[in-house]
Amino acid sequence: MDWQPHTPPNTQRDNPPAENHSAASAPDSTDPVPGKLIGTATLTLQTQQAARLVRGRAKTSDKPAIIGLLNFAAMCRTIWHGVRADDPYADWWRLKVDGAIREACAVLDEERGFLDTLFDRDDAVAVQPARSVKPVRIALNFTNPDAFRAAQVIGQFDSVACGLLALEHTGTLDRDDTRRRLERSGRVVRHVLQSAVGYRYLGVDRAAIRQGSAVAVQAREAMGECPPALLDKAYRHPVHRPPQPGTVIAPSQPDSADPDSTQRSDALADPTQSPINPDSDLRTEADNAS
Repeated sequence: MDWQPHTPPNTQRDNPPAENHSAASAPDSTDPVPGKLIGTATLTLQTQQAARLVRGRAKTSDKPAIIGLLNFAAMCRTIWHGVRADDPYADWWRLKVDGAIREACAVLDEERGFLDTLFDRDDAVAVQPARSVKPVRIALNFTNPDAFRAAQVIGQFDSVACGLLALEHTGTLDRDDTRRRLERSGRVVRHVLQSAVGYRYLGVDRAAIRQGSAVAVQAREAMGECPPALLDKAYRHPVHRPPQPGTVIAPSQPDSADPDSTQRSDALADPTQSPINPDSDLRTEADNAS
């Protein structure tokens, strides 16, 4: 299945004249297989805090690097190649990523529950979460579900940030409490994006590790001692599909957050936020709120 931005076909071009409609819609008995599936996914962000997590930040003399969503997606793509090639280290890293995502969702759900209690209060002044006058819409084109899950985490963080900043603005929360909660929420998102770091696709598999081959030694030196439970031949990650005999794990198309237009939003065009990968193509569609 191709997951990519899709422009609806031209209605006038694709609809046949009325006299030919019945013939065109008749089943084709010679080719009963449907065509390929396509889909779309768009991440909409309101805050600069969340938008910066998409591109990340390069290391500077006074600030550490922050892995962005694009780099995370690329690393997860490599991990998934390893999973399909029976690499136990790839299964290990998948579990790390999965654990980080679950932890982040738990923390963000807790924060959203806290915010709901404040927004639902029966006060004379009804406060709503803040919204951007020009939200950022990013079309996602990823080849693995963990990248989409991380995008959902960033979206949850964005929702939390909107609520916290609105409550600070109206005086319901003080500045220190707002900053503390924003930092806690942002920390778990950054932990998700960092969780894929360290895996290397070396071509090792369970058989090579059992035999103690040279590539197994190289993998152990590069990534540590793999947990014994993952070396069991019967182990399969829940999402793992064993490759067919003779399958070659070939690189897929790069993951990306592709543009709907060439216009960059102010939130992602901040010159002080250098992307980790300057060659990453990330542009956005900035929509004026109606």
